[in-house]
Amino acid sequence: IITVVYEIYYYLKCDLSKFFTAKLIKNFMIVSFGLIAIFIILLSYFYNPNVNILNSLNNILSYRLSFSYKSFDYYGITFFGQNLILSDSDPYYLDSIQVVRFIPLDSFYIWTLVCFGIVSLAIFAFCSAIITYKSISNGVYKIAIALFCISLYALLENFISSICFNVFYYMWMMSFHKR
Repeated sequence: IITVVYEIYYYLKCDLSKFFTAKLIKNFMIVSFGLIAIFIILLSYFYNPNVNILNSLNNILSYRLSFSYKSFDYYGITFFGQNLILSDSDPYYLDSIQVVRFIPLDSFYIWTLVCFGIVSLAIFAFCSAIITYKSISNGVYKIAIALFCISLYALLENFISSICFNVFYYMWMMSFHKR
C-alpha cells in the first residue's frame, strides 16, 4: 500500500503536461465519464447469466450487473426519474413507508439513471466533460485525474454525489482558475 501511495504521489508531482499533450488521451479523459456510464448501462441492460463472460464479470463485480438488470426490469428507465425509496434501513416500516422491492444499486450510473432519469445522467456527464476540459486547458491536471478516478469508482459505489463522502467532486471551481 505504501508503494502504491508513493507511486501516485511521485506521478502527481512530475510534469503531467507531456502526458496530456496526446490528443487521444486528452479526448478520452474528457469523455471518460460518459463512456464509462454508457459501458456499465449497456452491460447491465443486456446482462444474461447464460453468457459466461458476463456471468464472470458479474461475479467479479459482486453481482452488481444482475442487480442493475433487475432494477431495469422492475422500474424501467425514464427521462426524468422516479420517486423510489431504495433503502432497507427501516425493516419494520416505522416511517410507514413500505419498500416493495429492495434492490441494492451500488453503481452511481445505474442509481442515477433509475432514480433521476436519463436527463440527469446526461447533465452530470456533460458537466464532468466541461470540468475535465477546462482543467486540462488550464493546466490543472490533478482535477482531470481525480475526476477520472471518481468516474471509475462510480462503477462500484453510488455515493459519488454525496458531499459527505466525496468532497473532491465539489472542488470543480478550481478547474476554472489558471495556475
